[in-house]
Amino acid sequence: MLTSPQALSTKAAQKELSKDFDAAFELHVKAAESFLHLAQTLPDAGAKATCKMAAGKALERAEQIKRVKQDVRPVTANPYSAREQAYILDRSSLVNRHRYPPWQEVDGQLSVTDVYRDPDGQPALAPAQKTESVSWQRPAAVLPPPLRILDATLLPDDLVQCVVTDCSVVAAISVCIGHQRRFGSTLGISSLHPQDGNGLPVLSKSGRYAVRIFLNGSTVIDDALPFLETGQLLGVSTGKKHVLWPPLIEKAYMKLMGGYDFPGSTLIGWIPEHVHIRSAEFRMEGTWTRILNGFSKGHCLVTVGTPSSFSDRSHDHLLPAHNYAVLDVQDDGTERYITFLDPWLKSSAPLVPGPGRITNGDATPLRLTWRQTCLLFNTIHLSWDPSLFPCQFYLHGLWKACKSSSSQIRSVSNRVRLVVRGSGKREADIWVLLTRHITTTYEGPHYISLNTILHDDPQPLYSVEKPSVHKRVLPGQGDTAMSIITSLEGSDTDVRYTITVLSHGEVVIENRSYNAVHSKTVTGSLTSRSSGGNHTYPTFMTNPQYRLQLRPNLTGEGSNENDRTQVCISVKGPKELPLNVKIIWSNGQRVTELIEGDVVADTGAYSYGFAYGEQHLKAGDYTLIVSSFEPRQQGAFELCLTSLRAFDLELLPAEGAGMYTKTIRGAWREENSAGSPNFGRYHQNPSIKIAVPTPMHIMVRMQLSHASPAVAINATLFVLDNAGGIGRQVLTSGPYSDAIAGVLIAQNEVTAGDYILVPSTYASGVETGFQVTLYSTKGGIEMSWL
Repeated sequence: MLTSPQALSTKAAQKELSKDFDAAFELHVKAAESFLHLAQTLPDAGAKATCKMAAGKALERAEQIKRVKQDVRPVTANPYSAREQAYILDRSSLVNRHRYPPWQEVDGQLSVTDVYRDPDGQPALAPAQKTESVSWQRPAAVLPPPLRILDATLLPDDLVQCVVTDCSVVAAISVCIGHQRRFGSTLGISSLHPQDGNGLPVLSKSGRYAVRIFLNGSTVIDDALPFLETGQLLGVSTGKKHVLWPPLIEKAYMKLMGGYDFPGSTLIGWIPEHVHIRSAEFRMEGTWTRILNGFSKGHCLVTVGTPSSFSDRSHDHLLPAHNYAVLDVQDDGTERYITFLDPWLKSSAPLVPGPGRITNGDATPLRLTWRQTCLLFNTIHLSWDPSLFPCQFYLHGLWKACKSSSSQIRSVSNRVRLVVRGSGKREADIWVLLTRHITTTYEGPHYISLNTILHDDPQPLYSVEKPSVHKRVLPGQGDTAMSIITSLEGSDTDVRYTITVLSHGEVVIENRSYNAVHSKTVTGSLTSRSSGGNHTYPTFMTNPQYRLQLRPNLTGEGSNENDRTQVCISVKGPKELPLNVKIIWSNGQRVTELIEGDVVADTGAYSYGFAYGEQHLKAGDYTLIVSSFEPRQQGAFELCLTSLRAFDLELLPAEGAGMYTKTIRGAWREENSAGSPNFGRYHQNPSIKIAVPTPMHIMVRMQLSHASPAVAINATLFVLDNAGGIGRQVLTSGPYSDAIAGVLIAQNEVTAGDYILVPSTYASGVETGFQVTLYSTKGGIEMSWL
């Protein structure tokens, strides 16, 4: 049983004898951790003591090494170790100042007969509930006998929601009942204890119930419920059937969330997926197919939400900002229907049945076509059965409090690299779920995002202010290496989270040990002058650019100059700023235009608030460019690079940096679009007089107002002759070019005097606008149209 810790101790002693003190120190510390972890799992007191003694000896040897070699390499804690994972879960068990430990087998206290009173008290009521006369009473004192925890005849239509703001919980309970009726499942009720031999809940003699809630842990409640003076349950009830499991489940969740006024719900542990109907990514037909197939097979539960307000009175049969349970999904071959249920009881007159409304007792299901559903609702909430995936992998992590020096950057990001073993299935989905641990219900807004990098194919998501975000990845048939990047914005304290990976093949953490990793972080900003947008814009060249020099290593990996070594690049900024980083093979010079094949590394599609990429590069000089998607999208950013090679990273000066600047705008029209000299009317092109007062260096950039690959342009500088016309040629931008960035007359010295700059297109008759920017080393230059 002690083999693994003992093996570590043996290896540590061997390293110590061979004078490898850094490795020995690390192994002694890891041996101590292993002995302590083993001691926690052993039932025998003697074995526990033996393990603790061995741990003490290992730590003592580590301290002795540290005294001999004071610069010993520190041991970095393994965040994926069982000890660290258990620590994160333990810290997340404290919610709203009450402890909710991870679920364990139910203890014997559930079977005691003494009346149980929850020492934590009763959950706080919502503001709307406090206006009512409410008393907390045990069901036996109010409801007629016999009390029932279950009822096989219970229908979703039996649920009643009264003076309460928990529509999402009630909708969740409704779809669980519907699933029980259709497929004979125990969704919802299987979370309530005590249970009988069949795993079904039974009445507790003491009134003490334990509820397994799939959020942060489990909770224990008493059976006191909030009643009105009329005997009506204030929360969810089952009308005249008086079934207790729905209000007990509701109360347990309300206790965890700090009261009956709360955001959202998580009850059964299925995989949540939020579909935003108003999003550009929404696919009406594809979504219908997924919902119909999943619902009909029992693999998917569905609820829908309305917008916060409606623009007209045509939606009077729906409530704004309300959640509705989906009872049925049908396709009869001619039309597609969804049937909804709203158990809410209005304090005013009941809703009058109208067209499309199915009346059934007190409840009023509503059937709409799929098209009507997409028009009236703005969100679809899906919950998927995790048993669809034979392999489920969980990893707990911690976002450290943001310590950025910029007030605009309040985000932190973590990365883990996983390998999903090939399942042999063709195009078997991998699903990734990121869940933020909630410790305070009413904390400030926290935006989380999840990026996956699969075979250099980043697939970014927007940051969302929700406790979870879900993503589907489509890998190949073999083993899949995947980096998962989790990001958080908006927190000044540590926040914990869980990554869930569901797949058809085994998931393992890919541990890569990097020795002497070099890292550098620089800050910058995209301003009105430097935010040039993506590479399709002529202003792309104005984006912040850096010279990256990867040095050849003398020893170790990458010692050969032609060998490649991994470089990881990341950039983060405000959550509303779409970012991208490209590394260009360009000898470290400023880049004005991207050429196919020159991009050697890329963070992929523009990603809001955070972008990440990695590539193996050989030693050499590169140019790194940070950009937003559109020009003039502004914000601060932090750029971070890590590599096994030593490297230098320095900001390249902008074009014309340190020089005087003058800009003039013009256009080619029918009368002056004379084209190149080939057409014999070159002198009729627009002409700009440039008066140079003293000798100096100048540089000229000319660009089209709207870039077009069909228009080739040129700028040429001539001496102004005595007759006011074109004299001898002085400088030129070279051959006509259709480059998106325009054309450049490189920096050259000119003498004092008057000159003519002629902007021209290769073809005549082209009508479009242009801009000329002149840079000079001295002031006093005058530019005017001739």
